[in-house]
Amino acid sequence: MRGREKLTREKLDLYAFQIREIEAARLAEGEEVELEREQAVLSNSEKLFSLASEGYRLLYENEGSISEQLGASQRALEQIAGIDGRTEEMRQGAQAAGAQLEELARELRRYRDSIQFDPARLEEVRQRLDLIRTLRKKYGGREGGVAAVLLHLSKIQSEVDSVEHGQERIDRLADELESKRRELEKACLALSEKRQAAAKKMAKEVMSQLRDLGMEKAAFQVEVLQTEQQGGLVRQGRKSYQAEAAGIDKARFLISPNAGEEPKPLARIASGGEISRVMLAVKTILAEVDQVSSLVFDEIDAGIGGRVAEAVGRKLRQIGERRQVLCITHLPQIAALAQAHYRVSKGEQTGRTLTTVEPLSEKERVEEVARMLGGEKVTESALRHAREMVGQQ
Repeated sequence: MRGREKLTREKLDLYAFQIREIEAARLAEGEEVELEREQAVLSNSEKLFSLASEGYRLLYENEGSISEQLGASQRALEQIAGIDGRTEEMRQGAQAAGAQLEELARELRRYRDSIQFDPARLEEVRQRLDLIRTLRKKYGGREGGVAAVLLHLSKIQSEVDSVEHGQERIDRLADELESKRRELEKACLALSEKRQAAAKKMAKEVMSQLRDLGMEKAAFQVEVLQTEQQGGLVRQGRKSYQAEAAGIDKARFLISPNAGEEPKPLARIASGGEISRVMLAVKTILAEVDQVSSLVFDEIDAGIGGRVAEAVGRKLRQIGERRQVLCITHLPQIAALAQAHYRVSKGEQTGRTLTTVEPLSEKERVEEVARMLGGEKVTESALRHAREMVGQQ
């Protein structure tokens, strides 16, 4: 509105002239068509008078006119009908035609007598049409008529009105905007404060989970950042911040996998196994509120074994109580804790390499865990150990 008001103020003089010019013309829709008809009549008044007079004479005035001839015909039909009743309908038709002819003659005479030889009125009509066409050309566009000129008048009157009352509207909108901005600011700062508190709590809980997952030396942080922006909608002290639909915060995970290292963005420095274990830790603590229905973990067992591997397996099983968990693993400690076990193998068939995924029965599962424990040759000791592991879940 401020931009439009500035633009309109610059055009006020022009608009005022246009309004005066159009209003002074007192245009009416349909007027141009009526004036063009009147101009045609006035321009041809002598010709029209001559033609109407000739028509009237032929119908009624001349000796041997159509009216006289029809009258003779009517009298003949009356005599015929007096002798032969079958011609009565013809007699009535001739009588009706006579009445119509008389009415036509009267109308033609009235039309002839109404024709005006008025050069002054003709000039007045021409000037009026010239004015309308000039206004059409200036304000109605290439194809626009009087309606387009009147539409232009309405538009510029609205523009002028917006200037005359525009500052009131701008002040009202500015107050409303500032009120909304304060609402947004309050909500964003409150949300940011909650995120800061949640970030500290989350970092502490994730580090606790990571210690169980074999990353005792890892340091984990949740960094909540704001983007400063000149004229930003959210202000705090002397600073103002960029605000979006989700607030003013951008969160990222930082990790230092080894002691003595500065925490850096997880996505940039962590290995696949580390990312998987961090994700497992996060999913463990968010299992109650996270809406994701299926989780897939790959390489989560990289670089771990023994007690840590079992801890990883138990956390996966814990999440599996609430979500579908798919885990690709080579560790028997993890596989033994699953609710279902699938074996993935590759083989060659007719010159092509095929990957096969097959569900294992309880017996096959014990044998597969035993193979994972002892290699390709499965011993009785490995089978016994595998039964114990599967049975402990």
